[in-house]
Order: sequence, then structure tokens, then C-alpha cells
Amino acid sequence: MSIESEEWPEPEPAWNNLAEILAQLRLKCRLRYAEIARLIDVRPETISRWNRERSFLPQARTWGRLMELEYLIDEVAEFFEPEQARQWLFSAQPALGGAVPVDLVQMGQTHAILRILSDMRLKKERARHARKRREREKAHPVVLDPLPEGWRSPLLNPPIEGEEA
Repeated sequence: MSIESEEWPEPEPAWNNLAEILAQLRLKCRLRYAEIARLIDVRPETISRWNRERSFLPQARTWGRLMELEYLIDEVAEFFEPEQARQWLFSAQPALGGAVPVDLVQMGQTHAILRILSDMRLKKERARHARKRREREKAHPVVLDPLPEGWRSPLLNPPIEGEEA
């Protein structure tokens, strides 16, 4: 079978992708078009035209910023409900040295936010494992048999001088 005869699926139109990304940003973090525009360094009218498929597709640099923003929002949405996510993004965060996450995004420093989210994920996983371990221990407690009377560990209790080993 030659390449020409194979049936290739029609590529998904970039407009559908773009509109879906914008919809997800709004849904997951309640971002407004003007805020998205500010974060990826375009005019709000451009976002509106993209959403209505009435403009050229974004340039590579802008696509990159949009993809980075989408990834970040997906990560934030893992920890927070939409309203909480919005509040977290627009509030000073002690873990970021008092910086506001959206300001860092605008400055191109999403790596700092992703590092904090990674730490949060790690703490969440550790807490989950500790909770599971406690549940397991509660369901199946370890009961040690008492040691026979007079038994002494040769390692922990070496023989006393004059006593038989």
C-alpha cells in the first residue's frame, strides 16, 4: 500500500483548537478574555476575533505563550475549583515570595509557579500515602508476642560478668 492510497484523517482545524483552548481557560480558572490577552501579550480584540474565527491564527511566539498558559492553568486546576483557582492566580502567594502568579506569567516566569505546584503535588501525594498507611495499620494492627520471661538479647543485653551466656 502506498502513502498516496492511505487514508489520512482530516486535521482538526486550528480554529477549533484555539476556540477550545480559550474556552478551557475561561472554564478552569474563570479568566476573562482581557486577562488572557494581557497574559499572552496581545490585545483583547485579538482574543475576541480568535474566538469568532475572524482573524489570522496566532504567530508562533504567541502560540507558545498560549500553550504555556494552558499548561499552567491545567496544573492549577488540579488543585483548585475554578473560583479558587482564579483567586490563587490573582493573589500574592507566600510560596512565591509574595509575588502574584499572573504577574509572573506576564513576565515569562511560569517556571517558578510550576515549581511551587510541583511541591504542592508532592505534599499531596505524601499526605495520601501517609493516610493510606494509617488506614492499613488501623485495619491490620501489628501485635507483638511477649518475649519469654528471662529472655535477653545477646546484642542489646550483653552477658553480665560472671553470668553464663
